[in-house]
Amino acid sequence: MKLTLQLAHLTVCLDFIGALEAVVPFYAHLYRKFLIPPQGTDARIRIRLTGADFSGLSVGKEPLGPDAETPVPRDRFLDGVGRWLENTDDLSVDSQTITARLLNGLSVYCPEKRQGCILLSDRDRRPNRPIYHLIWLLLAQILGDDGGCFVHAAGIAVDDGGYLFLGESGAGKSTVAALCPESRVLSDESPILFEREGFARIFPSPFHQLQVGQNPEPFPRGAPLKGVYFLIRDRRAFLEPVSPRAAFSMALTRHVHYFQFLSEPARVKLFDLFYDICHRISVAYLHFSRDTDILSVITGEGEHAESNG
Repeated sequence: MKLTLQLAHLTVCLDFIGALEAVVPFYAHLYRKFLIPPQGTDARIRIRLTGADFSGLSVGKEPLGPDAETPVPRDRFLDGVGRWLENTDDLSVDSQTITARLLNGLSVYCPEKRQGCILLSDRDRRPNRPIYHLIWLLLAQILGDDGGCFVHAAGIAVDDGGYLFLGESGAGKSTVAALCPESRVLSDESPILFEREGFARIFPSPFHQLQVGQNPEPFPRGAPLKGVYFLIRDRRAFLEPVSPRAAFSMALTRHVHYFQFLSEPARVKLFDLFYDICHRISVAYLHFSRDTDILSVITGEGEHAESNG
């Protein structure tokens, strides 16, 4: 059973095979704002059970960590599971194949062919647990192939502009999104960032933590990015300058979902994207409290707003 998903300007087909068709209603609900009728796709992911057990897949003599997303070195993968995959109809592997393991699930993706699969061991009593994150990881790679990414941030659109508020878990991304009632919240956890028509733009994401009733509608053209702000909880609200170099380093290393799992060409594209963003638009630390008028501060109209130079 297939779901066709629209992410920014990319179309991805998720093909749930065999017994895993049972989970389709959940994902159809989760992605409901992003589903479109079946059509030509930019990439395809097949998701199915297999008799293989990936828990023993190892690097040298050390087994991979069972509870963390772990990249599998390409040479070791090609010598092991890759040979087994060559005898299946999922996809053929090559030197560019990208793999990752989560619990007892394995993702495999071939960027050149824009095809991938998620394999889950039928020996696992809960084989569906890794699906959510492995889908997210492969979608991140598909976006990365075109120079886009999921950003660990809250993203909002106001009039004709978009703003990103970056922060670690608990930094206040959802709080800041709620403090902008006149804005359109694209995601308070992982908006999509893409360069289109010469501008960095932000788009809604199916991966978010919005309150019930706040799910965003698709936003085909996205919002041109006008500002990037690193969140700091404080007793008063103001902007603090941050150098383009520091902003670039923080954004790329801390706030791009699954950056370490992406192919080298995808990482290079994101390097260029964030370098350009941090040298062309407003970047600053945003100090805020729960009663902050966020938009007034970032537009320089708030009582405690300070220029970031």
